[in-house]
Amino acid sequence: MTTSPAPTSRVTVLDRIADWALDPDGRTYGDERERLRWYEGMATAAMIQWIALPWAAAALVWIGGRPVAPSLVVLMVLLYLPILLCARYVARRRVNPHQVRWTTRTISTALLAGVPYLLFLSGLAHAYQLLTGPPAWAVPLGATIGVGGAAVGVRLDARRRQRAADAEELD
Repeated sequence: MTTSPAPTSRVTVLDRIADWALDPDGRTYGDERERLRWYEGMATAAMIQWIALPWAAAALVWIGGRPVAPSLVVLMVLLYLPILLCARYVARRRVNPHQVRWTTRTISTALLAGVPYLLFLSGLAHAYQLLTGPPAWAVPLGATIGVGGAAVGVRLDARRRQRAADAEELD
């Protein structure tokens, strides 16, 4: 197994950052086996941060309210941008990010990683008193409908992609 990046059509800033951080031709991480273990450790640490930090921010915005909200928004954006860059990076290397098999583990991980963003946004709305107009049940109902709609959309997209892959195999 190689840990060298797959060649792409052009080198971008993200490619240079990844090349610097991963040091594929250097000795920073040892031999290939050690390098793989380091990468596993980094992925584990990133996943823990991607789950723990949004939960902490969601709790802090509810506890601290309006005074801490701007700082927490900055931290949440700085957390979420690398997640988007990660998805972009692997997509450029011909990894299909949509080949997720929805199992109990992937669903629970998605909930652990996604729910705190909803709680954080509702905490922001509460801190800035944006929820004074609608009845108390309207926001949770809207969030439930939105999450349900997203789940249906993801499922339909997965089914469409599977049909396209099956049709491509037949040709």
